[in-house]
Amino acid sequence: MKKLLVLLFSLLLSFNSHAEWFRVGESTAGYVAYYEIDTVKEHGGYVYYWVMLDYLIPTEDGDMSASRYLQGECEVGRVKTLSMIFYKQPMGKGESETYNPPPEWDYPAPGSLLGVTTNYVCNYLNQDG
Repeated sequence: MKKLLVLLFSLLLSFNSHAEWFRVGESTAGYVAYYEIDTVKEHGGYVYYWVMLDYLIPTEDGDMSASRYLQGECEVGRVKTLSMIFYKQPMGKGESETYNPPPEWDYPAPGSLLGVTTNYVCNYLNQDG
């Protein structure tokens, strides 16, 4: 658990410094999804990575973007959100607020943006590894 926290905080510190975001697609819910390949890590049979959601219109709370730190299990096709950061400006800029949701597994639909992103990340690790 300590190793996971160290990994999480090290990624948080370097998160926006020189991030290169790759566009996954646009949702019908009104956001564009990206993933950041330089943060993809594998540890203990899980994959850890960041996604960015860039909202086309502000949320009720006035947020224009959010980033999610995810834990994925490639062979099972499930993901868990470990942390979320909401931003007042697009692409992770401006004032931010962190939220740590209950760690629950989600099984994204294969064609959904989260499902597609998870596939990209898992395929990247298979090619790289």
